[in-house]
Amino acid sequence: MLIIVFQLQRNIKSFLRFYWNGKLFQYTCLPNGISSAPRIFTKLLKPVYSSLRVLGHVNVGYIDDSLLLGETIEECNKNVNDTIELMSKLGFVIHEDKSVFQPSKQIIFLGNIIDSENMIITLTADKKQNLVKECKWLLQRNLAKIRDVAKVIGLIVSSFSAVEFGKLFYRNLEKEKIIALKNSKRRF
Repeated sequence: MLIIVFQLQRNIKSFLRFYWNGKLFQYTCLPNGISSAPRIFTKLLKPVYSSLRVLGHVNVGYIDDSLLLGETIEECNKNVNDTIELMSKLGFVIHEDKSVFQPSKQIIFLGNIIDSENMIITLTADKKQNLVKECKWLLQRNLAKIRDVAKVIGLIVSSFSAVEFGKLFYRNLEKEKIIALKNSKRRF
């Protein structure tokens, strides 16, 4: 798994400035806080992953997280080396302390434990605990904000790959959210 940072060119940085407490601040890399950042980052990486796939590599990218796959240790190592080389050439910064460079049969990716030996995906203990906590919190409310319901729905949806019948348990909640949005004239 690789963690990547996208550095901005000098002429773009001027658009990402702000004043706070009388001081001027300027981003040096794409800020996560702006709503278009995930889409921009995904679009930037699409041709990068595509060129690696042309070389025969299997990869999955989600915003700044990458999962690189191979059938053998050699394939995995080649995939990692080629990906690092290309990303570095393109100016991306790879956080070595947050990345795993050695092939593994079990890895945590996006809050899921992917086990290629047993061919299963499970939630990490933290993700499972957070999901249960947020669901219980929502159930204890007599009245909940649409935003809070949407947050819990997002957590449930993000667990679908690891929870076999997860889709069955959120549909009613999603329907209620849609009705509430219509009734509130989309003010949430």
